[in-house]
Amino acid sequence: MVTRLKVGIFLNHFVTVGCNKIPSDPEKSYEKAVTEGLIVGFTPNPPWVVEGKEKVEGIESQIISSFAELNNMRVFWVKGSEQELMKKPERKEIHIVLAGLEKKTPWKSEKIGLSMPYFKKGKDK
Repeated sequence: MVTRLKVGIFLNHFVTVGCNKIPSDPEKSYEKAVTEGLIVGFTPNPPWVVEGKEKVEGIESQIISSFAELNNMRVFWVKGSEQELMKKPERKEIHIVLAGLEKKTPWKSEKIGLSMPYFKKGKDK
């Protein structure tokens, strides 16, 4: 039925964050995120992504905030529509998109990779 994709989407080269195995990160995305900050695009989709008064909340933002804390990264939030945000990773304007995407999202492509599902409901279990 409904499958949520963990942390929205990742650029294919960013999925390897923290890994020492192939595939590599030739653009040094991880190092840049540590030194310059992790840029996260989001579109509200409660309960997965919730725009709070002072910060982004929800299940997916908690995952990213925990990841950033563990990796000593500051997080910079960029709000936009799914359509706007899905163009930004390829242009290197953001690292990750949070949008509470479902498994059958139209945004999957060769240039943008989806994370593994973290929540399954109904027939997807």
